[in-house]
Amino acid sequence: MAEANREEAERACRRAEDHFLAGNVAAARRLARKAQRLFPSLPGVANAVAAYAVHAAAPDWHAVLGVDRPASADAVKRQFRRLSLLVHPDKNRSAAAEGAFKLLGKACDALSSGATDAAFAQEWFRSHHSTPAKAPSANPPAPENPPPPADKAESSRRAASGAVSFIVRCDYCRKARAVKRSELNSGLVRCLRCHSVLREPSKTYVWESSGTYYKVRPP
Repeated sequence: MAEANREEAERACRRAEDHFLAGNVAAARRLARKAQRLFPSLPGVANAVAAYAVHAAAPDWHAVLGVDRPASADAVKRQFRRLSLLVHPDKNRSAAAEGAFKLLGKACDALSSGATDAAFAQEWFRSHHSTPAKAPSANPPAPENPPPPADKAESSRRAASGAVSFIVRCDYCRKARAVKRSELNSGLVRCLRCHSVLREPSKTYVWESSGTYYKVRPP
C-alpha cells in the first residue's frame, strides 16, 4: 500500500510541475498537496508545496509570507527565513523555486519598509500584466506552420541587426514575452512574472510589423 501511494504521489508531483510550467499555478498547488497527503515523506514534496503556495498568494504580501495583518518586523523576518529554507533554488528542485524565492524577497521588503500592501500589489500587477502600446497588427500567436517571409534576405538582415522582436519564454515560469535581440543580448531583460533573466533561445519564431512569422536560429 505504501509503495502504491508513493508511486501515485510521484506521478502527482510530475503533473504538478507540468501544470506550473503551463501557467496553471492553482492546479500545480492542488496536485502537490495531493502528493503530500498520499506520501508526506516524499523527498521534495514539502518544498514544492511551499513554492507553489508563494506563487498562488502573490501579490498579497501578507499571504505570501503567511503573517497576520498587521505584522511586526520580527514576524516578517522570521517567516522569511523559514520559507526561504523551503523554496531556495539550492534546496528546491521545483521549477517554481526561483520565482518563489524572489517573491519572498519582495514581500519581505514591502512589509519591512512599512509600505502598504495595496501599493505593492498595484506595482506587482502592473509589472506582470501591463504591456506596451502596440499597433493593431502586433504580435498575434505564432501559427504551427508559419509562412516564409516575402524577402528572406531582408528579414535575415533585420534579425541579425536586432530590429525584429523574438517571442521568448522564461526558463522557469514559461511566461512569454516579445523582446528585441539587442535588448536580449544585454542580459538585462527579465521575466515579467518571476523576474528571472531571459536568455536567447537556440531556435524561435520572430515576427514583423506586417504579421509575418518565420523560424530562425540566432547566430
